[in-house]
Formats: sequence, structure tokens, C-alpha cells
Amino acid sequence: MSKNIIFIDGWFLQPPLRGIGIYLKNILIHMPKDIKDLEFVLLIPNLNLDLSIFPKNLKVKLIKCNYLFLWYELYLPLLARKTKNSTIFYPSGICGIFTFYKNFNVISTIHDVASLLPLKYNPITFQARHLLGRIYRKLSFYKFLTHSKFIFTVSNTAKYDIEKVCLKQNLTYPKIYVVKNASEIKEFPSHKKNKSFLCITGEHRQKNYRCIINALNFLKNNSLKGWTIHLVGLKENAIINHKCGAKIIKKTYMDPSEISVLFAYAYCLIFPSIYESFGIPLLDALRSKCHIIASKNGASKEVCDDSALFFNPYSPQELSEKILEIINYYPKKPFIKKTIFLQQTWKKSSNYIFKTIQEHSNIT
Repeated sequence: MSKNIIFIDGWFLQPPLRGIGIYLKNILIHMPKDIKDLEFVLLIPNLNLDLSIFPKNLKVKLIKCNYLFLWYELYLPLLARKTKNSTIFYPSGICGIFTFYKNFNVISTIHDVASLLPLKYNPITFQARHLLGRIYRKLSFYKFLTHSKFIFTVSNTAKYDIEKVCLKQNLTYPKIYVVKNASEIKEFPSHKKNKSFLCITGEHRQKNYRCIINALNFLKNNSLKGWTIHLVGLKENAIINHKCGAKIIKKTYMDPSEISVLFAYAYCLIFPSIYESFGIPLLDALRSKCHIIASKNGASKEVCDDSALFFNPYSPQELSEKILEIINYYPKKPFIKKTIFLQQTWKKSSNYIFKTIQEHSNIT
């Protein structure tokens, strides 16, 4: 009897890795080795990643492709149709929107419903890549509800949002499993904290990093003298000396190991996103014993509980008040409430995901 084959969509493993790619990399690295009745095959569009980091029981198949549309609409469905007893696991929240899933099975991870939220929570951008991604995520959401045997998501907040959309639109949906993300920071550092703020962000308006710049404009001259603000994930490197006295250091993509060093020495993380379904930087900050100023939207309160100050992400003035509150604490250590999130590891997350897939292996 042939094994059931679980194809895993690896499109977002292409470097530089960001949120979804980091999620996928970590669950694959820690994939359990004792699943004997299933064959897992990672599908990748090119060979520009280090395959040696993955376990030996994960097979890899190269399907050369340069275009997301062809990957999801042609290559993945065609391969699955040709293979008996096959399932595709879409871990990115994106699938083929013109594909019909009659001859193979689907498992999915829906990270959030940001593409279905009002524009104030997920502002639109007119860059072609962002527009295409928004359309695909929105239409993929409905595809997954209809065709997935079951769904993974990353927080109770995300699960609630999915259920809320379905209830409002009178949609049926499969069982949803919550599998929390984890931090790649292994230990709590004991370094002396510098007078520095850190923000892991991006250029998309949803990331809302400009709220930090605007917040500084509410501060008096030299009120942040001696403080540094690191903004990581922007399109260019730059250093700006703000009139409030803070040095703003803008950085492009940084390797996770470099970011972990910033967390080790940062006194406070600022997390200004308008909406996030989890927010791994929040967890990294908790593990690094940083103070946290976080947007009150999305899953921030679920992740941080009482270990953060929260603000309205549409109010730079409110953020400026929280910044002043934090600098008055220096050099006091933050209160970090020990929650289930701090106990989570990628090994636990991966084990839960793949053991759940194994338990449903009779779906074919």
C-alpha cells in the first residue's frame, strides 16, 4: 500500500525570509521524525536556500518557476492531480484561486483575515505586488473555507476573527486548530540594556512605523537625548538625528541572528502595527526582557497580557506619552508575566501541526 503524500507549498521560503517564510522554515526544521505512514514533500521554485537545515525525512522537489500566479494556478495543482493519495498543505494563507480541488485534498494555515478587514485596519497600497497579494489572500480565504479538510491558525485572536467573518457572511468552515508561533531567541539575555528602542517593521502602511516618527514630533527638544531608535525592515539604510534628541537608525532586512543582538540590548520594543494576528517581535521582546509599547489592535494583548503598555495606533500623541513613560523607568527591568506563549517552542508548534496532519491522514 502506497503512503499518502503531503505536498508542502514552499514558495515563501525564498530569501530574504519574512513572517510567513520564517513560520514555514521553523515548523519544517522541527518536523517530527517518527511519522512513518506519510510522505512529506516540500515543493520549492528554486534552489537558493540551504536544504541541509531540514530533516532527512522531508523530501524536496524542485519545480522551477518564477511567477507566483503560475506556481499556484498551474504547477501545484497539476502535480497533485497526477499523484494518487495526495494532499497539499498551504502554510502561507495563499492558494490557487482558479483551481478546483476535486482530485486532491487541501490543508491550510490562515494567519489572519487582514485582507477582509476595513481599510483602516489594513490600508491599501497601489504597488502591484501588494495589490496582487491582497487579492490572492482574500480569494484564497474563501477557497480554504470551502475546500480545506481543516485549518491551522496562529492565535485565538485570529481564530475569533475567522469565525466572526464566517458568522457575518453565513459561511460554513472546517475545524480550526490554534497553533501558536514561537520565538527563535533561545535564552533570556542578561546584558545591560542600552538606552534604545527597537521596532521590527516594514514599509507597508499596516506596519505603521511612521507613527513613531510622528510621535517624536510631540516631544520637547532633547527630551530623548542619548536614546537611539532602531527601525528594521525598511527599504533603505539611513541615520536621522531628530530634534527630540533621539538618533533614528533605519535598517533594511537583517538576519535573525543580528536582530537577536538588537533585542538583547534594546530597552524597549515599539510595536505600532495597525493589525497583526500574532506578532513574533512581541514574543522576542518578552524573551529578551524588553519593555514593550504595543498597538492595542490585533493579538497584542493576547500575546503580551500585562507585560506591555498599549496605545491607539492612530494616535502618535498617545505613543509619545508612552515613550516618555518608558524612559522614566530606565534602567528598571520590566515586569514579564510568565504566560503559555513564553513556554511555546517551534518544536512544540511543529509537532502539533504534523501530528494533527497524521491523525487526519485518512482524509484521502
